[in-house]
Amino acid sequence: MAPARRVLLAIEHPAVREALHALLDGEPGVQVVREAVTLRETVVLTRGCTPDVLIVGANLADGSALQGVIQLKYASPRTRIIVVTMQTSPDFAARALEMGAHRVIPLDRAHDQLVPAILSTAYA
Repeated sequence: MAPARRVLLAIEHPAVREALHALLDGEPGVQVVREAVTLRETVVLTRGCTPDVLIVGANLADGSALQGVIQLKYASPRTRIIVVTMQTSPDFAARALEMGAHRVIPLDRAHDQLVPAILSTAYA
């Protein structure tokens, strides 16, 4: 059996963060190891716990995921980044991928796309 994918959950809004944590909690092969609210905290925690996957909201308290993806890739180059967003613009997704995100998932599709994305993105 493969080890659980270690996940850092960086979502500003408490209700969304709690809902995503609940979605992932107890999911075989997935372990939420830390949570963050700000971009700065996310960078520090990413360096410290080197998660396999970072799930980051499009907006954090002190910056956007687009601004932070490069910093986060530098903080932990092996960590795979999945952006969850309410943005529906294809331009946003394209920019996130260009900046270094590995996947972009609409928030309203997280219930059926997030776990498969974590499992397929980690160790890719």
